[in-house]
Amino acid sequence: MFSAGAVSKIAIVTNPGNDRVLRSRAEALLREDGESPDRLEWELRRRYPRARVYEGIRDAFQQRWYVYREGRWVNDGESP
Repeated sequence: MFSAGAVSKIAIVTNPGNDRVLRSRAEALLREDGESPDRLEWELRRRYPRARVYEGIRDAFQQRWYVYREGRWVNDGESP
């Protein structure tokens, strides 16, 4: 399981932001086995082959992981 030290929560930021299925899947996987962004990326790639996960901002209370379905930023209306 993820050892966060002082960080008590990991927030998932997904792109595209309107992909509710991606967000739900990423959050579920994080709850199941949120040991690292690499592990989350590996799990997501079973369904989203181009998925990328990056560690982002971290402070004493929260860390953000950025999940890109297409491996890069896309606008909500943009087709893959």
